[in-house]
Amino acid sequence: RYIVEQCFGTIKRLFRMERASYFGTTKVNAQVILKSICMNLKKAANKIFVDQPLRGAIRPNIT
Repeated sequence: RYIVEQCFGTIKRLFRMERASYFGTTKVNAQVILKSICMNLKKAANKIFVDQPLRGAIRPNIT
């Protein structure tokens, strides 16, 4: 339950999903699907770039 609640909280906070922006089941369903795709892309980006340093990042001289 904790893992699922984290995803819902992140969607609510980052993608402003407190309330649906549209009326009608079809439009609300489309909105939820698009927000879910955004969340999955965010998760994938975090998994890809978590181990790689950013380009141009300042690194201290270790000498």
